[in-house]
Amino acid sequence: MDDQDAHWMTPARQPMLAWILFALTLVAAIGVVLVEQQKLDAANGRVAAAAKSEEKARAELTDVGNAKRTLETRVQELQTENGRLTVKVAAAAKIDPLAMHARAAKKAHHKRRKHV
Repeated sequence: MDDQDAHWMTPARQPMLAWILFALTLVAAIGVVLVEQQKLDAANGRVAAAAKSEEKARAELTDVGNAKRTLETRVQELQTENGRLTVKVAAAAKIDPLAMHARAAKKAHHKRRKHV
């Protein structure tokens, strides 16, 4: 059997076998590189989508912050207006404005407790 194995690998076929193995290795390496490149491209796409989502979320957060500050300013303006109107109503009705405000606050407190 040793004779047959030796006969199969003639000196002329050994370099051919080396070239075939080299070509197969090269094709396999190219295949691995292409698969890894596809994985990298997919990962880069996910990173880009995540960055875009983060940018959008930050912009929305800024908008919400601006809206909150605007509402806080408006609440302060309305509270100031409410105080002025309370004084005007009290002056028109000749009632102590502090007592009227305290009564309104007490009434609002009871109203809130009923709904809870």
